[in-house]
Amino acid sequence: MTITKVGERVRAAREAKKLSLEALAKKLTDKGLKTAPATLGKIERGDTKLPRRDLLMRLADELEVSAAYLLFGLEDLEHLSKEAIEFAIAYSKLSEEQKAAIAGVLNTFKENEK
Repeated sequence: MTITKVGERVRAAREAKKLSLEALAKKLTDKGLKTAPATLGKIERGDTKLPRRDLLMRLADELEVSAAYLLFGLEDLEHLSKEAIEFAIAYSKLSEEQKAAIAGVLNTFKENEK
């Protein structure tokens, strides 16, 4: 998961709904999440970090897609909990060294299950 891929999926979903950046920003702002069109443009271009969980969830709601789709490009992850989504966002912000350490811990758990 990269911000570039997330941005591409946000753009595709927005365009499928025939919404401009301005219209989507207005919908988000009208629902209490003040968002500038420029912010959405940065997300779509991958020129920023992954959006906060509240913005990600609201974007998914407005675009009528799942947060799992925006993050991973898959609809069958609909069952993911908020905690799993938050973990995925936090994981994406880690250094490669930190990601490798987490992978090592997960592999240890997998080995212990056998």
